[in-house]
Amino acid sequence: MVGASGMNYWPIYLPSLSFSEKVKNILVCFLIMALGLGLFKFAPISLWGSGIQFDASFHVVATIFGLYVIWYFIERNKRWRVPFFIVATGLVTVISIQRIFAEAHNEIGILIALALSAVAIILSRPEYFLKRLRF
Repeated sequence: MVGASGMNYWPIYLPSLSFSEKVKNILVCFLIMALGLGLFKFAPISLWGSGIQFDASFHVVATIFGLYVIWYFIERNKRWRVPFFIVATGLVTVISIQRIFAEAHNEIGILIALALSAVAIILSRPEYFLKRLRF
């Protein structure tokens, strides 16, 4: 499938990274997620108490981080990409709904966790994501 700009969107091409680059990207992602959790989970809890529900969900962030790490092991196997994304989406959805039903978080806390995870992943590989954004 070729887009209007002539860029090939399917199959998804991911340049192979060396092991040290993968470890660096994973560590950068972990640090950004840890800083984000400090800012959006632990700071609100220290200000308003542990009963709040609009703090970022650690469970969602940790799940997405784990899935991001697993992604590096299957990124070159094209047959596993779609099933991985289906399972990953289902897993994050189930955990998010469970956190809401358990009254541990509300929708705002889940959205903050999803946004924090997305920003951390994008900032861990800015050259990859920036060259795909065309305005």
